[in-house]
Formats: sequence, C-alpha cells, structure tokens
Amino acid sequence: MLPPWSKFISKLWSKHRLWSRNGLWTKHGTLAISKHGIAFKVANAPAKLLTQNNFLWSNSAQLAEVLIENQALLEHLQVHVLLSNTMIRYLVLPWQEAVFARKDWLAIAQHAFRKQYGAVAETWRVSLNIGAYGETVVAAAVDESLLVQLESSSKLLNFTIGSVQPLLMTLLNITPQPNHDWALIAEPERLVLCRTHNNVWQQIIVDSPPTGLEYEKAEQLISRQMLQAVANEQPRQIDSYISAAFHKTWQNSQSKKQKIMLKTTAEKAHALWMADLPLQHSANKINLDFSEKSQTNHSFSAWGLLAIALLAASFLYSQYQQTTKQIILAESKIPVTLATKPNLSSTSASEEKIKLAQQVQRQLDLPWMPMLAALETVKLANPQIAILSISPNKNRAEIKLTGQTAEFSDLTHFLDALRTNSHFSDAVLVSQHLEDDQAKLLYVFDINLVWRI
Repeated sequence: MLPPWSKFISKLWSKHRLWSRNGLWTKHGTLAISKHGIAFKVANAPAKLLTQNNFLWSNSAQLAEVLIENQALLEHLQVHVLLSNTMIRYLVLPWQEAVFARKDWLAIAQHAFRKQYGAVAETWRVSLNIGAYGETVVAAAVDESLLVQLESSSKLLNFTIGSVQPLLMTLLNITPQPNHDWALIAEPERLVLCRTHNNVWQQIIVDSPPTGLEYEKAEQLISRQMLQAVANEQPRQIDSYISAAFHKTWQNSQSKKQKIMLKTTAEKAHALWMADLPLQHSANKINLDFSEKSQTNHSFSAWGLLAIALLAASFLYSQYQQTTKQIILAESKIPVTLATKPNLSSTSASEEKIKLAQQVQRQLDLPWMPMLAALETVKLANPQIAILSISPNKNRAEIKLTGQTAEFSDLTHFLDALRTNSHFSDAVLVSQHLEDDQAKLLYVFDINLVWRI
C-alpha cells in the first residue's frame, strides 16, 4: 500500500502536466517586419498591415510606436517575429576540427562579421545553425537594438516572444524536402541565393537591386553563380520563393532557371505576404532563432526530476513494508522448522531467503530522499545540465547519472558542484561524447555518484 502523501504527489504531477499542456494552447500570432512595412496575423484571421503604404524603415523606435498603437492586437499572445532578409546578414563558416562548444563558434562568427562589415558588427546579435559533425556552419546577424526593442515592448504591452526568425529560415522549412540544391528568396530590394550541395551549405549570396529590377538582377545572379560552380554542383533549376509584391512582374514569368515554390493568386504588400506564411515550429533544414528563450525547458526537467524522485521514494516505501513483513514471517518459521524436522537443506534455503531479504532491507534503508533532494539542489544551480536517467547500484550507495549539456565548461561546473556537496563523497566522470541534436552539438556524459550514508 502506498503512503498517503503519494496521492498528493500524483495530483501535483497531473497538475504540472495540465499546466504544460495549457502552454501549448497559447494563442499565437505572427509579426512580420520588413523595410517597407509591418504586418500582423493572429491564428486564422486575415493578416493586417500595421503601417502606411509609404512606410520606410529607419530605426527600431518606429517599431515601438507601431506596437504601442496596436497593443490591443498583441496582448496575451505568443508572438513569432519574422524578419525580412533586408535586416539580416549571413555567413557560411567552414568546419573547424578543434571547435565544439557553441560559444566558441559564436566567437568565430562574430569575428568573421567584424572582419567583413567593420566595427558596426559589434552591435549585432548572432545566431548559428550547426549541422552534423564536419559540416559548415551558417551564421546570421541582426541589429541588437531591434531585438532589445522587441523584448522591452513585449514586457510593456503584455505579450511573449515565441521566436525571432529570419525569412530565410521560415521559407526553407516550409517544404519537407527541397527539389533542388539551390534556393532563391526574392524580396523588394533584396535577393538571397542559397547554395548547398548534398544538403551541406556552401554559400549565401546577397544582392540589393534597385526597386523594379529584382527579376532581371536575379536572372543575372543565377547565371553568374552557375558559371562559377563546377559541373556536378550545378542544379537544373533553382527553387525560388518570390514575394507576392512581385506577382505581376515575376510570378507569371516563364523563367527556365527558376521553379516558383509558393505561387500567389494576387499582388499584395510584402509584409502581408510574410505574415501569411505558415508558422514553422520545427526547423528540419535550418534553425536560426534570435530570441532569448532557453533552448531547453529547464523548469519542466526540474519538476520532472523532482516528481520522479518522489514517486521512486513512494515505491521504495511500499517495497520496504512488504520486505519487512517477509523478514518477520521468515524468521518466525525458522525455530519451528528446526524443531520438527532438522533438514539441513531446508535450513540453508531459509537462511538464504533471510539474507536476501535483509540485503533488500539494507538497500531500502539507504537515505534515498536526502540524496535525491541534494541532487535536485545541484541540478537547479546548474540549469544548463539536462539529466536523462538515474540508475542506482543495488550493492552500494552509488548511482549512475546520464545527462547532456551544450558546453563542456557546464559539465565541469556540475562535477565540481557534486563533489563539494556535503551529501556526496565522490563524483567520477566515467565517459562523455558529442552528439548532434538538430542545430547544436551536445556533450552526453555518464557520472558515477557516491553519497554519504
């Protein structure tokens, strides 16, 4: 029989799961920001242009004014921000064998942006798409002041930011698989040509043609790049994602080099077209998110670890009661058996059962709850660590922890915290290796942890 407080734990866990599900039911909206307009769309409602037709972006203060004027649309929503490529800078970085930590890749990307664009790059926030081991890394940069304005506006106007994505990411993730290695994204005054080969990024070429010349410049850009590429890397056609602002001049063209991926039925403002794009919650091809949200739901993992620990303690309490009854029953039968029939084999079997039961009791008598509470304390102080499993050693006060983290320095800090905790006598790193998890490399590790009895 489970102890009375196990019902409370069960209710607490059910409530936590309910809260988690409610987070998924949050109403979502898309805020599309371009140099020529800002638009907003909620769920299945039509997209709304929030700026005048003659709008021209100059600084992030304009964004604050537009959001304040439309506060009623934004309140209590989770907003996914979509940024025009006119606001983003891109680089493709070659793989470096000695670099594993994400922060090191960020430093390399920031240096590369400064080298190419000068001191202005020091005011940019960088996001990375790290593919599989040995593949190139895509870096994107945006003005930090824009993101700071978004974050302050979200607090002031009572909405949350779900993600901040460049248009390149949203468009390339819309289709399950690309038909061709190359892709073109065309916006007013901005062309972005993405070159890949066998799904590995090679180059991102950006051009800024004058208004009205985007189609002609795109054809020239494609022809130029085709001449530079080796024969086996030249695609027969290029997947082209064309803004609805070009419906008359581009969508109806008969280009042999381009395959239009998202055809539109009518011309519309570029920002409206962006806002109407399907929200992409997964990043199956490229992941570039500038938002400050954590990559791991640490609150969920912490609550999950605590609930598992408490439920484990509840199970151990139940096992303890059953084992105690078995020991008492076994010990009560020993004198009777010896007195009535001194069978040595029967006596030996009974003694073995008693020894086994006593071993189980000693295991259950170990201070599991203080150990789990101490582990939870260390975990909360190291939120970058995700604990994947806890395996107890049946013979001694020792457990094996399996976990993961994005930075090796976080692992060393976690080990130090375990070793300095008064409840543990030793913590040994048994193994660690790198695994690729979508857009980031993770250190997966095993630790043998011994606690004081």
